[in-house]
Amino acid sequence: MTFIELRKLSGMNQKQFCEYFKIPSRTVQHWEAGTRQCPEYLLELMEYKLEQEGITAKEHKMNNIVNDVARTEISTRKILELQSQGMNISEIAEAIGCTKYTVRNRLKSLNLI
Repeated sequence: MTFIELRKLSGMNQKQFCEYFKIPSRTVQHWEAGTRQCPEYLLELMEYKLEQEGITAKEHKMNNIVNDVARTEISTRKILELQSQGMNISEIAEAIGCTKYTVRNRLKSLNLI
């Protein structure tokens, strides 16, 4: 298995893979570009770790979906809370660090505007 195949199998992007294995991003970029070769023993160890921890593309995507849903629920609660305090869409967007478009769409989806 090549390094790129292993990373894709994990379902992680380069940044996530680097953080998971604590590998410098520049090293991974070199491995994927083919300017340097990932040692075979390291490929085997990474594959073993992914297998032992049950990390597959499907599982990783499900974890991301669960995290996104949780973030969405928190954001929606915060938007509703700030709206009840009399804040407008621009103020809410600035307070929670997102765009006005996101706030407007969230309120539309809840039939509040």
